Amino acid sequence: MSTNLQIRDNALYNFNYQDLIEDRLELFTDEKEDMLQAFAADVVTGLESDQKYLLPKYFYDNEGSVLFDQITTTPEYYPTRTEKALLHSSLNELLDRIKGIEALVELGSGTSEKTHVLLRDLIFNRRSMRYVPVDVSDIIIESSKSLIEQYDNLRITGIIADYEAGLSVLPYLEEKCKLLLFLGSSIGNLNRSERNLLLGQINDALDPGDHVLIGFDLVKDIHVLQAAYNDRAGITRNFNMNLLKRINRELGGEFNLDLFEHHAFFNEAASRIEMHLISTRDQTVRIANLNREFSFSAGESIHTENSFKFTDQMILELITKTGFSHVRTWKDPGAYFALTLIRSR
Repeated sequence: MSTNLQIRDNALYNFNYQDLIEDRLELFTDEKEDMLQAFAADVVTGLESDQKYLLPKYFYDNEGSVLFDQITTTPEYYPTRTEKALLHSSLNELLDRIKGIEALVELGSGTSEKTHVLLRDLIFNRRSMRYVPVDVSDIIIESSKSLIEQYDNLRITGIIADYEAGLSVLPYLEEKCKLLLFLGSSIGNLNRSERNLLLGQINDALDPGDHVLIGFDLVKDIHVLQAAYNDRAGITRNFNMNLLKRINRELGGEFNLDLFEHHAFFNEAASRIEMHLISTRDQTVRIANLNREFSFSAGESIHTENSFKFTDQMILELITKTGFSHVRTWKDPGAYFALTLIRSR
């Protein structure tokens, strides 16, 4: 069955199209490049750098996505439950400010758990609503099927791709009044220039008057911050280590996980949590499929993620520099987290 999104004619991206459930669930997979080849190239680049690193987008294979969902339920990890509570408490005012929304787009949708809060009200008494989840993991297939079963008047266009490829879909949507969600403080994984670039791309992809709702994790007590990334159950450790396991699984790596330690701390000067994997001794690790070896000295780290924490000034500066107008910011009573609604212009 053909689709009303002519994405396959887009010169920038080669999307593989599947029509999964009649015309209510369609799926596009970005095949611009071989994903395993891209993973291999990024591993080589990262492990050859003076400060070794691995890109955090590779956390989210199927195993990593499951582990992250487990992290969100730990007592120490406040962002998910705080943001979800904010969505509930701000919902009526939010809906008043975005009347007429026809399509809901979500970057980094994962299991779309928090999206239920909005979908229930957005599609109430509507003839139809389109939801466009964008995620690098195919976990969105099962979550989309579940949503289709719950909402008769919902259509889903799933995009398994990175943010840039996902944004390329927006101009092809029939619906012209859109709300884009970027929740979970995923924006905190980007440095300043990357944040400016992404929000600029989002603004370019949207129509004037479209809205974006962004979750920002705020600067707070250092002990609260560090505990959130060092949970007592060790799930965040397992999530971090899964990067090495993924290299072992997909690239023939020979990492011994017992010879690395999880380390996460708040870098106050940079206003960010940093996650690292620390080599506990001098060692050389072979990655068979790459026919390469990488040397580590005792105490040397692989930098795996940054999670920036924001002030009001940082948020307003980002909005201004990327050409949006600020509509409203909601915060929880403890000022742990902020939901900020902005409008494209």
